[in-house]
Formats: sequence, structure tokens, C-alpha cells
Amino acid sequence: WQPKELVAVLGTHRQRVPRVPPTSLAFSSDGKFVLAGGYVFDVATGRPLDWPPLTCISPDAKRGASGNQVWDLTNLKKPPVEYPNVGIIQTFLAHDVVITNTGGAPVAWKLDPKEPKPLAKWDAVTFFAASPDGKRLSTTKDGVCRVYDVTADGVKEKY
Repeated sequence: WQPKELVAVLGTHRQRVPRVPPTSLAFSSDGKFVLAGGYVFDVATGRPLDWPPLTCISPDAKRGASGNQVWDLTNLKKPPVEYPNVGIIQTFLAHDVVITNTGGAPVAWKLDPKEPKPLAKWDAVTFFAASPDGKRLSTTKDGVCRVYDVTADGVKEKY
């Protein structure tokens, strides 16, 4: 498929995501894995792992999510747990607390397979980010940055 005038190809196809260009990119909190467009790569080797199409990993690297499903990364043979009412999981704040985004409004959820519990909701924020340890969350809206503490009891505004 190369033209006959081509004399050499520099570089490799290593770490190239086989689908469309990735629209999501994240590291695991321990820095061992990078998630790109649903693929999970081992940072040490650059090789893709035979894992589900994850978009985020919990701070303890024991759970991963995509859409509304959560996998136990310590036992990938187990089927994922589906949370049909929480929306699309964007990031983990803790092992069992996630941020979802439904119609531009992020919501923090405490995951429970029987009955997930909403902890907090933010209307129409521009951006949000979680600290690597999952203990803080920051949002921006109308040029104002807010920071929240994340605890087992919920999410409280710090400033």
C-alpha cells in the first residue's frame, strides 16, 4: 500500500489506537496504565492490554468503567456491573464514588449495585477535574473555580 518511490518508513505503529482518534485520554493514578479512546496500554511496554474498553480507572486501580458499566480489574473474568440510572461514568473519585455527566450536568454517585445514591449535582459547569487521590473535585462555571472535598458522606464545597 506504499508508493514504489518510498525508500523507508520512520517510526512504528506501536501505541496507535486502531479506531478513530481517541476522544478520551487518562492515566491510572499509579501511572502504570494509559487509557486512550477505550484502549488500555501498559506504560512500561507500550502494548495494548486485553481489557474491556475503559475510559477511567479508580484511584486504587481495582475498578474500571466505560459507559455505565464497572469492571473488577482484579478479576476480569467477572462480568461488569451495570448501573442503568447513573448516566455515563466520566471519572472515579474513590473506589465506589464516580462522576457521571448527563446533559452537561455532572453528578457524583455512590455506587451500590442495588441502589446507587446521588451525592451531589452541578448545573452546567464548563469543566470538572478530580485530584489523583480522589479526595478533591474542582469545577468551573462562568469564570469561577470551586473546589470540593469528597468524603464517604458526600461532596462538600471547600471554597
